[in-house]
Amino acid sequence: MIGMKLFAIAAIAALALTAMMTCTSAGNADKAPSQGNLLVISEALFDPVGTETEGEFVELVCASNRSASIGGWTLTDQDGPIEITFPNMTLAPGELVVVWTGAGTNQTSRSPYEFHIGRTTSVWNNPGDDVLLLNSTGNVSDYICYGNGSAVDPCPAPGSWPNISALPKEGISLALKSDDAWGFSVPTPGARNPEPAKISSALITEVSYDPGKGSEYVKVVSNSTKPLNLYGWAIADDSGVLAFPRNATLSPGEALTMAENATRFNISFGRLPDITWGNMTTIEAGFRLANAGDEVFLLDPWGAKVDAYAYGDSNYQGEGWLGEPVPVLRPGKVSMRAIDCGKYADTDSARDWDKTPVSAPIFGNNTSVAFTAANLTYYAFPDAGFQAVESLIYEARSSISLNVYELSSPLAAAALARAAGRVGIRVLSEGKPVSGLVGSSVECFDAITEAGGSVRLAINDTFDYNHAKYMVIDNRTLFLSTENWGASGLPAAGMSGNRGWAVAVRDANLSSYFMRVFESDWNSSIPWNASRGSVKISSEETPLMSKRARPLFPPMNSTESARVTPVLAPDNALSQETILGMLGGARRMIMVEEFYVHAKWGSSAYGGASETNPFVDALVAAARRGCEVRVLLDSTYYNVESGDKNDNDDAVRYLNTLAALEGLKIQAKLVQLEAHDFVKIHAKGVIVDESSVLVSSINWNRNSVMDNREAGLIVESGEAARYFARVFEYDWRDDFSPPVPEIRVEGTPCVGTTICFLGNGSRDDAGIRDYSWQIDGVNASSKAPTIEWVFSTPGEHEVTLNVTDGWGNANSTSISLELTNVTAETPEMQTSAQSSPTTVSNGTGASGVGAEGIWGASPVLMYILALPGVAVLAFWLIGRGRKGGRGKDIPSRRSEPVERDESSSAELE
Repeated sequence: MIGMKLFAIAAIAALALTAMMTCTSAGNADKAPSQGNLLVISEALFDPVGTETEGEFVELVCASNRSASIGGWTLTDQDGPIEITFPNMTLAPGELVVVWTGAGTNQTSRSPYEFHIGRTTSVWNNPGDDVLLLNSTGNVSDYICYGNGSAVDPCPAPGSWPNISALPKEGISLALKSDDAWGFSVPTPGARNPEPAKISSALITEVSYDPGKGSEYVKVVSNSTKPLNLYGWAIADDSGVLAFPRNATLSPGEALTMAENATRFNISFGRLPDITWGNMTTIEAGFRLANAGDEVFLLDPWGAKVDAYAYGDSNYQGEGWLGEPVPVLRPGKVSMRAIDCGKYADTDSARDWDKTPVSAPIFGNNTSVAFTAANLTYYAFPDAGFQAVESLIYEARSSISLNVYELSSPLAAAALARAAGRVGIRVLSEGKPVSGLVGSSVECFDAITEAGGSVRLAINDTFDYNHAKYMVIDNRTLFLSTENWGASGLPAAGMSGNRGWAVAVRDANLSSYFMRVFESDWNSSIPWNASRGSVKISSEETPLMSKRARPLFPPMNSTESARVTPVLAPDNALSQETILGMLGGARRMIMVEEFYVHAKWGSSAYGGASETNPFVDALVAAARRGCEVRVLLDSTYYNVESGDKNDNDDAVRYLNTLAALEGLKIQAKLVQLEAHDFVKIHAKGVIVDESSVLVSSINWNRNSVMDNREAGLIVESGEAARYFARVFEYDWRDDFSPPVPEIRVEGTPCVGTTICFLGNGSRDDAGIRDYSWQIDGVNASSKAPTIEWVFSTPGEHEVTLNVTDGWGNANSTSISLELTNVTAETPEMQTSAQSSPTTVSNGTGASGVGAEGIWGASPVLMYILALPGVAVLAFWLIGRGRKGGRGKDIPSRRSEPVERDESSSAELE
């Protein structure tokens, strides 16, 4: 299909005029010493597009380093009369004069000076002719001839003059290059002939060739370190060439967008393009990008390909492009150049475009803007619950504009319906969610519209899904959340729900920004009553929350000044100015809490290798810089399916394996939902260096970033970072149950005797991390699970064991010992004696109670039995520390003789 016609390639690229000869004439070759080559021919267009007389021109330049008076100088083609004689005027070095063949008004006040011959027919013939410039004395100052037509006359005497045998295509001029060679150029009358561009001094970064209801467009970005004048540059495809206008100048890194239709572009993107194709100079008609395949070339004025893009069924191989074309995209998708380490990828191949396709950016177009705010509130869900948004709705005095993927909460709908009686209510929601609209969403939409509010659905728009979750109140307050407005996203007070993050920012400028986003998306949506017949109603229903939860993280109001940057997908979600820049700027630590993460973004359509998630790549890069990285992901069954090789458990495995191989400080894990009160992690949040936070609707998969409408905020605030870090640390914990401590005693409980206290029977699901002991309220130096102790005084002594598990959960238990002095020899025991308990101790000072009652208070019982005339036997019954329930009785550990208490009369049975 692609057969290059090449003004472009034959007429403007390859033709640096190697096909140039010279014509010579005998005579004195010296120029007049006072005149010399003060004025020379610098450019000539003899075959313009359109009317010959309107576009035909010859351009002259003062080539001397001193001023030149050109009064009486003439310009002719040698076949007819003098075409123009210049008036008395002086040109400064480098100043230009343009002589137009047709009619017009002369301009002699400043450079470029313009003169019009006023002809109704052309002066310079297309097949070939010559241009002769004579000074005021009639001597030749400059001369060129081109082609081989009959109008080419012998070159004048004296001297050696250029004879250009090759002819440029229609609309292309002959132009003098900086090395004094002639070349073919996009016409630049009145502007200095440009230097040849450096390869990749500008890059094509976006191409939309099958926009559906939108507009085709091409975006270029300056890759130069200096201001870049694009006058004379052009974009070309298989059929046509369009040249940039005179005022097209880019600063380093600045972008310029050229669209076919400004109105359709504005409808799609919410702004006008920088240039329309109609505002560009048509060098060759027919520029239009074919849906099935084509090329886009960025050409400098001399026809060199500065950059190229090939797609679909293009078979182009050549300057600016190597290898296979980029696969053709679906309608409505935009091909976007990848960014690698903050720079545009540039290998002149399809690999440069491996982050595409994406939906057309609708607002912002890959740029970001930041705001400063000093009145913010941070929320954690389910703790904040529905009452968080209820209070904001109640605050509204004029308007509420809500954009949310799913609205199915009867509580939220009722609050909005009540507000509709006093303020304007607009709700924008996704019309075709994954499983269809649930019945409660239909009821919510009906309730709001019946109360006077407006509801619209995003259906068949530019995005795959309208997945944003934000509300603008009175054009002065923005509430942005990770949560949908359903039973689990906005649970009733005291009920469980999703773990989510949210922020409210009371700032008019930020609110106005999001209102412009809202209006753009609202305008492309369909009213609820008009769309209800075309939407799918799901048989499934969002379950109400029945599990109760104790709020641990109340909302936090902050008056600390914060820098707030909006993040929009697909607009700037992959920009180095938003999430990637945030991750790339981390120096100490990164915490990520996400509903789901795809480590791989699918097999690359352009190179075969599996493409990694750029956010995951940024995490790994941060770890390689020395940052501590922790990633916490949801563990709901559908996010950890064994048949899915690219869900959360696979992302965890990928990161942890990489950390082990490279020795990186990366920890990735699935949340232990059984240990927490929330239903699932639905947050999409990042914390960096205790200084900035991302709160957004963006899941870390390809579709979310490239095809959905998503919204988020980067909040640069220490208070925000510390608030959400506390939430993260709580969610990171796998265990909230304290360990079960146990003390066993070995040895004779006598003064001066070594007694061993064993705590190694203590237990915990996650394992004991720390042991500490206290003897009679004083900390023992040993941190071992077992210690030995020698008491120096008789009487009651207390031993306490404190244990802590790996999550910081702590518990303790104590026992009491009654010690006596050791006798010189052990008396004989009389087996006929009966025993009766005289003392029962549980470490709390209680005595004289039965064993059944005492087990409920302590893990240790001590029975002291008196043997008449013989001894006292101490029986130690050891129980285990426990959590809540009854302890388990275990047999007596040992019986030791002690000195008899004379007051005892108990007998051994």
